[in-house]
Amino acid sequence: MKFTLDTDMIDGEYFDDETALALLLASDVIFANSRKYFCPVRKELQSETIVLFVNCNDTFNHAGDAEPITLNELPDLFRMFMKDKYDGVIKWVCKKRNLKPLQKIIKIMKEEGNWESWMDILEDNKL
Repeated sequence: MKFTLDTDMIDGEYFDDETALALLLASDVIFANSRKYFCPVRKELQSETIVLFVNCNDTFNHAGDAEPITLNELPDLFRMFMKDKYDGVIKWVCKKRNLKPLQKIIKIMKEEGNWESWMDILEDNKL
């Protein structure tokens, strides 16, 4: 892990976004895609740029689903993944969307002791 500026410290440890991105990509937590974007320097729409998404397939519905992620959100997602693995990813997306996952996921997380009390106040999932 490379050392960066003090402003990149999280919980008393240095955070390296490249290492976090590599681990999350390799673990299939996030994936890359592309989108058109407006370039403020060129003042025109560009054909595409790489964007990152958190994989949340079958978490909120019975289909493919993804949540966009920014570089500023990366440390929180990474920390939650390192603490609780894929349940941490579910917690991160639930928190961002303010939405509970499907009932079957809630049941499994509660049985495994990974459900947290703050998740009880999230909006109910209608599915």
